[in-house]
Amino acid sequence: MAIQFKRYAGLALDPIHVGTGEFQLGRVDNLIVREPGSRIPKIPGTSIAGVARAYAAMRAVRPDGASQYLYEESGKLRSCAGKGGGDGEDHCGKPDCPVCVAFGFSKGKEKSSFQGLATFTDARILLFPVGSGMTTSWVTSPQVLLDAGVLPDDAARKKLADAAKVGNEYRAVTTTGGKDRLRLGWLSLERAGGAPPINLPAELHAQAAADGIVVVADDLFSAVVNDNLEVRTSVSITPATGTAEPGALFTAEAIPRTTVFWFEAGVQETQYFRIGQQAITATGLSEKVGAALKDMETMGVGGMNTRGFGRLRVGEWK
Repeated sequence: MAIQFKRYAGLALDPIHVGTGEFQLGRVDNLIVREPGSRIPKIPGTSIAGVARAYAAMRAVRPDGASQYLYEESGKLRSCAGKGGGDGEDHCGKPDCPVCVAFGFSKGKEKSSFQGLATFTDARILLFPVGSGMTTSWVTSPQVLLDAGVLPDDAARKKLADAAKVGNEYRAVTTTGGKDRLRLGWLSLERAGGAPPINLPAELHAQAAADGIVVVADDLFSAVVNDNLEVRTSVSITPATGTAEPGALFTAEAIPRTTVFWFEAGVQETQYFRIGQQAITATGLSEKVGAALKDMETMGVGGMNTRGFGRLRVGEWK
């Protein structure tokens, strides 16, 4: 095939905030990105691609030993991370640069551009943590499990969906079932057995999430997620007094810690592009992209990283 995708899973080590760029007056001032139809929060593929490019550039080393992230050339500081300046002239655009080849460049003055060989899907929620009595349950839905490849086919999805909703009555489908009801936030649902196991990457240390899985109906999943998002209140501090600055109080919502995401990343085969195949390969680029994705565990994704947000532990999900 022209492009080979790898599937990844991510465990939120911090709350994740990828804002819409909009501000509203209400219970939450700064909103996060959601799917247009289901209203389920997500991490856009553009956000993943942006931080992956920056982290790949931090790792890449030029022949002169300088970092590809920030280097001096012709008396000017340049970088292969980001958009490369106003017209893209700061990108080197060389065929042996793993950053420019993987993520693309556009040099306006030279009228040369390249779309990049790496591509990323949105990171979608697979398991969402909700407090249930004295413990935590990780909630998902039949369609989410089908999209993520946990369920083999639509027949399995329909069987699970029928167990999660009988007539007009919603149920909580768990691994073991049980006679007691399960409380998910404000919801109290009758239990039913039949939830499938989920074998997550070992480096995520998400066995608790796999053991505490709860499947709810697709039309209930969005409500459960949106009603249990974290809302963080922040304020600016006046340096002179060390007190809150008047009018600077705001709230921001975030996807809570221990949420499990899934997404895919792929690299196109270099043989279809005139980029100097002898210098760089799709396999090599894929490894560099994977390494950059793992850097999100320490440097994060999304906004408000200095306020305790953003770290995401990523592992390849085979």
